[in-house]
Amino acid sequence: MPVICFGQQPCGFFPKRFLYAKIQSARTLQAQIGGKIIFFFHDSDADWRETVTRLRDRASHADFRLNFLQPNRIQKKFSPLYAKGIAAGWKEETRRQLPRAMDANSPLAAIFYSVDQNMVADFCLEIYRKMGLLDGIEVMRSG
Repeated sequence: MPVICFGQQPCGFFPKRFLYAKIQSARTLQAQIGGKIIFFFHDSDADWRETVTRLRDRASHADFRLNFLQPNRIQKKFSPLYAKGIAAGWKEETRRQLPRAMDANSPLAAIFYSVDQNMVADFCLEIYRKMGLLDGIEVMRSG
């Protein structure tokens, strides 16, 4: 049985286009040759810049960025993503900013509001799962 593998670190709570493209490419290949897909979720990286989520302002069409906030500077700079906590109040603050990019009742906003994780990598992974991106894909975590 063929095995189709690809890897990626969490790349924002709403995934960047290249992660989506990797998933779609793996699904296309699977449809052609069969087999299973394995996603190596690289959550051992410590780079907080990897989790920036880029969104587009609905009014001005300008890009803006959101990212997780950690409880302290040491965690932000040196902890691997699987061990980076999310600062208290981050989700509420981000929830207030999401209407700049999407309707508050949109499916993506509903998914964001429904996720209840306290670690950065877990938060991203749960959103990707709830978006249906990982349906039928085996996830292997590096952390």
